[in-house]
Amino acid sequence: MTANNPCLTSCGQTRFDLGANVAKYLLELYKDPLETVDISGRHQSFVDEPEVFRCDPQKLHVHYRNDALAHLQQFDIITERRPIKGLIFLFKWTQDPEPRETVAEIPEDLFFAHQITENACATQAILSIILNCPDIELGPTLTDFKTFTKDFDSKLKGEAIGHTESIRKVHNSFARPELYDMMDKSKPRYGTEDAFHFISYIPFNGRVYELDGLRKGPIDLGAAAEDWLAVARSAIQKRIEALHGEIRFNLMAVVKDRRKILSEQLTELLKTGINDDSYLVSELTAKLYSEEKKFERYSRENSYRKHNFVPFFINSLRLLAQRGELEGLVAAAKDKANRRAKDNLQ
Repeated sequence: MTANNPCLTSCGQTRFDLGANVAKYLLELYKDPLETVDISGRHQSFVDEPEVFRCDPQKLHVHYRNDALAHLQQFDIITERRPIKGLIFLFKWTQDPEPRETVAEIPEDLFFAHQITENACATQAILSIILNCPDIELGPTLTDFKTFTKDFDSKLKGEAIGHTESIRKVHNSFARPELYDMMDKSKPRYGTEDAFHFISYIPFNGRVYELDGLRKGPIDLGAAAEDWLAVARSAIQKRIEALHGEIRFNLMAVVKDRRKILSEQLTELLKTGINDDSYLVSELTAKLYSEEKKFERYSRENSYRKHNFVPFFINSLRLLAQRGELEGLVAAAKDKANRRAKDNLQ
């Protein structure tokens, strides 16, 4: 939330605090909905870190790169994982000097929703991709949601996203604990911090569209031709150039889960009657094992990220105080900080 627009997310000086970062938790809806506790009835925000965007669904995962693509020199790196279903671009939001033209009429069957819900821009970015790809197999939750909202206008679709409890629950299961009791609620949370925003790029019925929930409708970027990614790249490049040196942005691609690709390759190879101990089988097995281990690490790191360690730290400070050691540690830390400050001035 920002002072100017509650639908945007904010960034402090030391980390992105991006509302509703969404790749994994929405794609988890391909499986059974998670059992989570909704403590506030609203969408929480959490830190934008690569592992948060990793997912463990049946079909797809979001491949995240935290690269400063000042001139998109590294665009080819993210596009190596073809076929790509869509791109998600995170950037510092500023008011456009000139309004960009949106389509006069939204194409039939194109899912586009206005962003109504606070902290939901990443949620809508991933929904804008997976609900517009007919070859992505949706689970019952998103299938029902897509059917239910089919005849809604853009505003009602945005409202539906915010009021769908199953989406919000999975979303909030990846949020870090918020310290409601420790925050000074009389002060604004973000103040003058920068606003950041997520938008999507997709191919749809032979055209390439930019989907931004803060706009009146989709933006038609032109014919997809043989390579829709080239059209999207040009549009993203223009956005980056308009940021005038700003390097805080991320580019993500929705691609097929590499574990599934490797598993399918291994199955097909074994069907040929090749020996289990052959080099090709060993190589694929090793790659699949490596991918499984990576996702185990992502899961573990996400559990650390979501856990509330504050009670542990508070009780640790209490024990140090009871043992008469806290004041000495605080004094030593202050002296160290003062020495560092003096050294920096010299």
